[in-house]
Amino acid sequence: FLEKTKGIVIGITGTKGKSTVSSLINHILKESGLKSNLIGNIGTTGIHLLENDNKDNIYVFEMSSFQCEHLKKSPNISVLINVFPDHLNHHKDFKEYRKAKFNITKFQTKNDLFINTSNHKVGTKAKSLSLGGRTSNFETKLQGEHNQTNCLIAYAVAKQFGISENKILKAIKAFNPLPLRLEKVAEKNSAIFYDDSLATIPEATIESIKALENVDTIIIGGLNRNIPLDNFAKYLAKTKIKNFIIFPETGKEMVKYVKGKNIFEVNNMEDAVKTAYKYTDGICLLSNAAASFNLFKNYKDKSDQYRYWINKLS
Repeated sequence: FLEKTKGIVIGITGTKGKSTVSSLINHILKESGLKSNLIGNIGTTGIHLLENDNKDNIYVFEMSSFQCEHLKKSPNISVLINVFPDHLNHHKDFKEYRKAKFNITKFQTKNDLFINTSNHKVGTKAKSLSLGGRTSNFETKLQGEHNQTNCLIAYAVAKQFGISENKILKAIKAFNPLPLRLEKVAEKNSAIFYDDSLATIPEATIESIKALENVDTIIIGGLNRNIPLDNFAKYLAKTKIKNFIIFPETGKEMVKYVKGKNIFEVNNMEDAVKTAYKYTDGICLLSNAAASFNLFKNYKDKSDQYRYWINKLS
C-alpha cells in the first residue's frame, strides 16, 4: 500500500492510544471536508482503496508493531505515541519490540514529518515536530491526562493541513470515545461499572485509574506475556482501591504488595461481576493490565461477558 499510493499517508503507532489518535485525526480531517480514510490495524488494509487512489486522498494508517516490523517504506507523517513493554510473546524482547515501532520513521526523508511523544529517542531524517505550547486544555469527551496528549497529537497533525484552530477544536469537542476504553456500562445500586477491556498493559490501567480518580473495585489479571509487573504491583498497593478481583495467570503477582484490602481470586467473568456487585460502593473498573486469551477468545469476548453478567444482576 505504501509503495503504490499517490495520497498522503499519516502513520500512527504506539503501545496504547493509536486507535483513539487515528480515529480522532480522521474525524478532524473529514469534518474539515478533506478526503480522509481510516485504515490499517483498526480494521481494513486499505489495499482496495488503491483503485480510486489520487493525490487528494489522505490515509490515516494505524500501525501495530506486527505491521511496523516489516516496513520498507515509511509514511509521509509518522507518529510515535508511546512505547511500553508489550507483545513479548511475539517479539524476542523489549528491544526488538521497540525497534519494530521505530521503523515507522526509519525510511522517512527530510521532506517528511515525525511526531514523537514517547520518552524514547529515535533517529530520523524527517523533520521532527515539537508539540510545545498548547497543553492539557482541550475540551473533549475523552477522559484522562493521556487523552489530552492524544488530542494534542491530533491537533498538531490537523494543523499541517491548514485547518483553522476553531474547526480543529470544534471537531475534538464533538469526537465520541471509542468503545471499550473507559466506557461507562451501567449503574446497579451502589456499583458503577466501567469497561476498559482494551487496557491490556499496566501503563494503560494506571492511566485509567488516574482518570477515574475514585475506583473502589478493580478487575485485573490475565495471560502471562512476560511483561514486567513489579512496578505495577507497587503502584496498586499505594492506591485507595478497596477490592481487587484477580484472574489467572498474572493476577496474584499484580496484588503481591497489597495489604489490608479485599482480594478475590476468580476464574470466570460471572464470579468476577457478582463479587464486584456484592462489595463495590462506587466505581468497579474492568481494566486487566493483561491480555485475556487464557480465559476469553479476545478482548471483545471479555467485554461481552462482562456486560452480559452485569445485565443479569437483579
